[in-house]
Amino acid sequence: MLITGETGTGKELVARTIHTLSSRSLQPFLAVNCGALRADLALSQLFGHRKGAFTGAHAEGVGLVEAANGGTLFLDEVGELPLDVQVTLLRFLESGEYLRLGEAQVRRSDARLIAATNRELRGADEKFFRRDLLFRLAEIEIRVPSLRERGEDIIALARHFLAFYGGLGGPRLTHDAESVLRSYAWPGNVRELENVMKRIAALHAGDDEVDASAMLPFLTQASASPAAPANGHISDERAAILSAFAEAHGNRSRIAEKLGVSRKTLYARLKRLNLELPQRRR
Repeated sequence: MLITGETGTGKELVARTIHTLSSRSLQPFLAVNCGALRADLALSQLFGHRKGAFTGAHAEGVGLVEAANGGTLFLDEVGELPLDVQVTLLRFLESGEYLRLGEAQVRRSDARLIAATNRELRGADEKFFRRDLLFRLAEIEIRVPSLRERGEDIIALARHFLAFYGGLGGPRLTHDAESVLRSYAWPGNVRELENVMKRIAALHAGDDEVDASAMLPFLTQASASPAAPANGHISDERAAILSAFAEAHGNRSRIAEKLGVSRKTLYARLKRLNLELPQRRR
């Protein structure tokens, strides 16, 4: 199974949910970020090794494939796997068999493999990712949509995180604050939303509510993160307007002035970006 989606959309949560709802739920769920595997040790970490197989192998090692027997092995960012490991992984997927590094004894494992990636692997050069491995991994493919595609989920998740980190006495979001959340592009997806709500819960503990002016500084700072999507110019334009909104306290004329445009141009941009600014408080 292959789960695709941008960074921060919750691909591991989807994999864990699949495991929890399956007949394997009482068996291990093991997760590894393939980008964090050392190229020279990746085979050992996944498939194990015998004592003395390489310098520093002072004892035999059990690999993740063996440890996840009967359960689920989740390979996050599978596109980062070295090519030699891809070949070995493909053989395991086809036969259920593998060799520990430095060992001739064939072993078997009934681990279910779920992989995830934030990269487009279908058009990848075979020098970087094998097409035959992709076909094996993607027998079932699940795409996790970005947060900006999920409409009211943004508000439901924001309320959940605010209650989780702020407790029963935590602040609530005003209508204006929720409008700002809907308008923001969320380049970091659910992970970014959780981080923003966690900071707001900490900094506004004891407050009854959080309004748009309190929300905006967190969003404009986050918009400069390296996780910005390919349509980053749209996110940047949104962020610039939201930043001007915060500095101008909602005054449309001052917002336009800070952006160096007329009010007419400002309204045209808002319409093009489908961005609704909260009404200025009187």
